[in-house]
Amino acid sequence: WGLLYAIFLNVFYKAYGMTTIGDDQFLTVVGGIGSLFSAVIAFAVGLLSDRYSFKRLACVIYSIEAGMPFILPYLSWSKPVFFICSMVGFGILGSSGALFPAELSRIFGNSTGSTLSGLLNTGNVVAFALLVVEMKALLSIFSYSGLIMLQGLATVAALILA
Repeated sequence: WGLLYAIFLNVFYKAYGMTTIGDDQFLTVVGGIGSLFSAVIAFAVGLLSDRYSFKRLACVIYSIEAGMPFILPYLSWSKPVFFICSMVGFGILGSSGALFPAELSRIFGNSTGSTLSGLLNTGNVVAFALLVVEMKALLSIFSYSGLIMLQGLATVAALILA
């Protein structure tokens, strides 16, 4: 649940941005910079995971993510706000890619942890595909803004359960 906002923005940032900003060139730049930002954040979080616990880092990351769905729908017409909220989404997904494999190896050992990490990545690919279908169906019921707010509530629930 904690990654719904990040996944949504990574998949739908351009479609959503076209409904609020309508500038295809700007949104293309957002996607390109977002991909680079995701890689830089993954590297930084990987370094931080040597110093701080998984739970501490995950709580900080998902707390930041929990606030974004309550900002973006109201200010998504603003290019700077859209850009920042998108970078947060890209960064969160990158940070998760760095955190989970290391934690799986810590818990289960390097051999089993790396196998589980591969399975997790395979599951992510399937989840992304299913999420696109699910989101398209939910968009017939909710607006993009309503769907983003729902994801914010799911993230808050994930934080409470952690």
